[in-house]
Amino acid sequence: MISADELWPALRRGPVLPDPLVRLLARRRWNELKDLGIDPGNYSTAAILALSRDAHPVTVAWVPVGGSPDEVAAVERFAVMPSRYVELGLIEATPPPSRIEAALTEALRLLSLVPWVAGAIAAVVRSIHVLTTDGPAYDVSYSDPDVPFSIFVGVHPEPVPRERLRMAEGVLHEAMHLLLSLVEDVVPLVAGSGELRHSPWQGRPRPAQGILHGLFVFASIRAFMSSPLLIERLEAAEIDHAAERVCVIEEEMRAIADLMQSDDLTDEGREFVAALLAPVL
Repeated sequence: MISADELWPALRRGPVLPDPLVRLLARRRWNELKDLGIDPGNYSTAAILALSRDAHPVTVAWVPVGGSPDEVAAVERFAVMPSRYVELGLIEATPPPSRIEAALTEALRLLSLVPWVAGAIAAVVRSIHVLTTDGPAYDVSYSDPDVPFSIFVGVHPEPVPRERLRMAEGVLHEAMHLLLSLVEDVVPLVAGSGELRHSPWQGRPRPAQGILHGLFVFASIRAFMSSPLLIERLEAAEIDHAAERVCVIEEEMRAIADLMQSDDLTDEGREFVAALLAPVL
């Protein structure tokens, strides 16, 4: 198990959590799933939603996560899209499995270049669902806090410009949402929901917890996109894309600097926000 005293010193240093702590956070959640008979060997989104290990997922492909050959995630497809996702407007895509596997594998290879990212993805991503997009210029992703080791990522019917880097951002985005939910189970960061702040990412007022999640996610993406281990392996157009994303993200992060004074955050939450914002202020 992991305690707040063990985790808190790492949170005070920003978004990059050491791999051993990430795996302890994941193990803590797996221990909670034992009562349902769900473990890493039989996990699926279908099992979590049914609260039963007897639910049978439709698996269309397997893709590598992390840096080890034995670390893989299943690409699942729902037999019937759950109403909770239909209401959100999510639509599962049905490209050929070969297209799904190729696109996701290329994105996950980029993520595996940065050790802390590879460790986080391997720890929190066990199932991936593929979503339709609104066109080649648009990407989409989603995660459900009630489904702890699953993410949803858009796959275009045909390859699009800078696809592997754009898809890598989508995978990392949702994995970091899942990771912060695991962190919040150990270290309380939010104490209330009375405040609303403008979200530069959603363009509308959001409670402190939503803004905090966005900040953590995009601080993580910034750290990944800035990593020399990634940049040295990118093509010229991808380097330009990464640099542009970093500039935009930093501007968006600075726009919510007042979150450090939020009364809806705990003392730890405010200090965590300060650590996330420190590189851009």
